[in-house]
Amino acid sequence: MSKIFASFPDNSTYDNEYPDPTVASMWTSTVMPYTESFFHHQFNDMAQFTVTPYHKIPDNTPYNIYIKCHTSYAAYLEIIDGGLNKNSYYNMVLQDSKRGLVTWWFDHGWEKLLVTHHEQYHVLDWYGKLVHTLNCDNHPQNVNLLTGAEYNKDLFENINQTYGMRVHSVQPMEHLLNKSIMYQNNFKNFTSLRIKTIESRTITHSPGLIYNRMPRPLRALLLAYLDEQNLIDSTNYSWGGVDLIPALIPRNHGDWSTEQIIDSQLKTLVEQYGSIGEQYRDQAKSWYNKPTVNLSAENQDFDYAENPAENLNYMHAQWSNFQIVTETCYNHLIMLSEKSFKPFITLMPFIILGPAGSVQALRNRGYRTYDKWIDHSYDNNQLKFNDRWQLFTNEVNRLYSLSPHEWAEIKLQMLPDMVYNLYHFRSRSSNNHSNVFYS
Repeated sequence: MSKIFASFPDNSTYDNEYPDPTVASMWTSTVMPYTESFFHHQFNDMAQFTVTPYHKIPDNTPYNIYIKCHTSYAAYLEIIDGGLNKNSYYNMVLQDSKRGLVTWWFDHGWEKLLVTHHEQYHVLDWYGKLVHTLNCDNHPQNVNLLTGAEYNKDLFENINQTYGMRVHSVQPMEHLLNKSIMYQNNFKNFTSLRIKTIESRTITHSPGLIYNRMPRPLRALLLAYLDEQNLIDSTNYSWGGVDLIPALIPRNHGDWSTEQIIDSQLKTLVEQYGSIGEQYRDQAKSWYNKPTVNLSAENQDFDYAENPAENLNYMHAQWSNFQIVTETCYNHLIMLSEKSFKPFITLMPFIILGPAGSVQALRNRGYRTYDKWIDHSYDNNQLKFNDRWQLFTNEVNRLYSLSPHEWAEIKLQMLPDMVYNLYHFRSRSSNNHSNVFYS
């Protein structure tokens, strides 16, 4: 395997070569921290790993291209859509790729394959298009996908068998959270305090906790429902609101107004969630027009434009009885972000509003999901959304109906599983999960 990774000039230096600013940031010359050990494993000795400017790589020399698609998603889509043909470097690379000289590495990050965000292509069509666009029809094994989402193994196997590309597992989400949260100075103190408050049956008067930084359609739907049921005032929640609407602007619609973006979000709400989305459309619209809502115990100067994925306010758990996890995506592909794992760190029971099978994916990873006390039947991937929504909201209503004293007793009963989950989280975060799923 070649030890050479190609680097490319940045946009500020080569404007003519890079008409789209995202292209320059896409072809990076360094490996992101969470995949560093993966490349350590692949290349054995990182000292042999070299970054060479593309124009200095000798002719007929194999080389690698690393694409940080997790943070350069727009550029990744440009590749898929064949929109980089104006780029002379890209065309030269494609010729090398056709000859089998280029090994591609698409780093999708901890959570998923980014196709989960894209509505135009079927999953397998997407990756078939990727192989073809990269001129790798005769060398599909030269296309490598990196992801921490090992729970989508069936998809990975299908991708490999259908198109021949390789899918690799990098460290899972637990590794990121362990590095960023577990070593905070107050973590040990919090864990001790949390266990003591549960053992002493300390009463908590705010039942639900919800993180809704980005105002996505499913989250607007949930808040509209809780508001209708008069449960919102007893919920500790955040909401990015109208201030974060610009972050949701659709690709190729950079000139859209806030109102147009909201209308697009409401259209998605109805298209994805059918009659339920239609039923709550007007209430959801009112939520989209609300200002930012801060969590209780949150710094009022907290900047919701910054993603707090690697941060945790432990007092949120102390002030709440259970967490409603609102995942980033809701479709047929499981995606577990940091939000699905934080309850294990904070010793909290939870219910997940996300792709079907999310709770089962956590069980498959060895976690205990408090099934004795929480009905997760909504997680069934054989159900349509309306049926899942009904089961989910039924359970939400039941959990809210429990008295503070009932919750104190339930949490005490859950405590052994809570402690188990915390230690299991730590054991998973310390393991090296770098391997090839299918090759």
